Amino acid sequence: VDTPQRGVFYLRSPDDSKRIHAAGQGADAVLIGSSFIALESAAYLVANGAKSVTVLARDPVPFKALFGEEAGKAARRLHESKGVKFVIGELQSFASDAQGGLSGLKLKSGDTLPAQLCVVGIGSTPNTAFLPAGLLAGGKPGSPLVVGPDLRSPSDSNVFGAGDVLGYGHWQTAQTQGRLAARSMLGKP
Repeated sequence: VDTPQRGVFYLRSPDDSKRIHAAGQGADAVLIGSSFIALESAAYLVANGAKSVTVLARDPVPFKALFGEEAGKAARRLHESKGVKFVIGELQSFASDAQGGLSGLKLKSGDTLPAQLCVVGIGSTPNTAFLPAGLLAGGKPGSPLVVGPDLRSPSDSNVFGAGDVLGYGHWQTAQTQGRLAARSMLGKP
């Protein structure tokens, strides 16, 4: 999918968040995906100056695979109660204005969502290429590291994991898991 020169963002750094904040003022915003990043961005934008906020998702229940249907539906209801709209569909292409900026998202259904801001929050692939395949989910490179409750690999007692390498792309989770993994390394409960 070709992207316009302006208006499409990934959130990977503090500078990205500042650019998204600035671009979101008075804008129709669309978040692609229902990941942590996408839903946190949606909540932020709806509370901080966006004209409208829409989440474009493939599944009507966010986080269903991680937390189950009931928790996912509760997360969606919470976002909707704050003014976030959910559209179920898939992106076909971006529409650009005459100056090369984003003007909308064309969906495979034929519908178009107006947007001057789009944040792509479709998740991440764990950087596990340096680990032996036998330690990874399904034994496949790019899959998350498998760990037990103590964040230690059941296949290699010298390997611990936390954060993105486990497939949880959220900074708070990574911080907590890092502390727990360190305690496990030190033999502390």
